Amino acid sequence: MKTLVQSFALLLLVLGTSRLASAQNIPNNGFENWATTNTVEAPVNWQTTDNILAAINHAPAGSYYNTGTVTKVTDAHSGLYAAKLTSQSLPTNSGGSVVLPGYLVLGNRVTTDAQYNFYGACRTRPGPPRCSFTTSLRAPAQLPTRQPFR
Repeated sequence: MKTLVQSFALLLLVLGTSRLASAQNIPNNGFENWATTNTVEAPVNWQTTDNILAAINHAPAGSYYNTGTVTKVTDAHSGLYAAKLTSQSLPTNSGGSVVLPGYLVLGNRVTTDAQYNFYGACRTRPGPPRCSFTTSLRAPAQLPTRQPFR
């Protein structure tokens, strides 16, 4: 009798927790839904390089930059559309250029009174290019010191 009760309790535990362990649905996981804002088309429910840059530069909510790093294509694995991520070299105000990677992040834009900080560096010595970029929402006094490439 004791074994039967223990087995039944174990069965209830397994059945009860299996519901909690089920995967959550990812909205617009097939990139079928796209919206156009300020002439920039972006997948619905996803943050892209374009609106991440807008947030870093304190642009109004819903603003996008047109970097061309995330584009809608019809070369999809399944469904009609896919998101193509491309690194783009864009000019800077100082006359140089910066390479921006294509980013897709699931979630909403963070809107706080915190300062956004964006740091980047690229290795220029011989060898394959190596770049690193970080984004921070912390106050400047709390930022870690930047380490050079090795």
